[in-house]
Amino acid sequence: DYSLNSIKSLIIGPVGLILAAVLLVAVGVFVMQRLSGSAPVNVMGGLRQKGVLTIGVPDELAPLGYYDVDNKLVGFEVELAQQLGDRILGEGSTVLVPVTPKTRGAYINQSKCDILIASVNKNEANMKSFNMSEVYLQDDVLFLCMSNADIDLNSRNTVIGVISGSNSKAALEAYIAGNSELKARLVNVPSHPEAIEALEKMEIDFYCNDRTTLSDKWLREGMKLTGPIVGTQNYAITCRLREKDLFAEIERAYNEIKTDGTLKELYNKYNLTPPKN
Repeated sequence: DYSLNSIKSLIIGPVGLILAAVLLVAVGVFVMQRLSGSAPVNVMGGLRQKGVLTIGVPDELAPLGYYDVDNKLVGFEVELAQQLGDRILGEGSTVLVPVTPKTRGAYINQSKCDILIASVNKNEANMKSFNMSEVYLQDDVLFLCMSNADIDLNSRNTVIGVISGSNSKAALEAYIAGNSELKARLVNVPSHPEAIEALEKMEIDFYCNDRTTLSDKWLREGMKLTGPIVGTQNYAITCRLREKDLFAEIERAYNEIKTDGTLKELYNKYNLTPPKN
């Protein structure tokens, strides 16, 4: 009886209060995870049942994603997306969804696509919000201008065109913020063609974007690429943070693409250089 009474005393005494508090905290954490959307969810079962995997890709960023002369969507990221989708759900299951720097975040957050292979930069902020693979491509951020121009970021009269929501704009803003003597002004341009037109009309002095994009399609006669290099982009395959089972399939499929030589063929086809690390 003494032992039984002692156990009862412990349960309703300090030990019991501690156990109750621990249980309450555990339940609270579980509930908060569910409410905040941070708890892992399994999506592969639903994707297999549906038989469709949607991947967001660029459609106006040669050589990463663009329409060829036959109006077919092609490019390094486009073909990488197709290869990845085939290895996750099988051939014929992949639906490619064109996205832009402005729309890709909304598309992945609103489940308009399951995966992004659309020049998403693997930086600290994005890694807190998404699952991100190893880097598949690195790219310098620099400037396009007319051939007779000399860049001067110290002058308030220097006007630089940037695309809203782009990796390059973020890199340039960070570069300027880290160098207080730089006074150049940034203005948003809607698209690459409009940036080129603004350069030709001298409405902007320089256009800031990624080297791969600028040199492949937009570097025209009478224009040049110039430094300084204001940042380096590290592109990674991206999916929603909670979807751990999908991310595991992404990593498995990407590793296959690397090891069987497919990725090397894509680099060679589009004259791109593999990441340094």
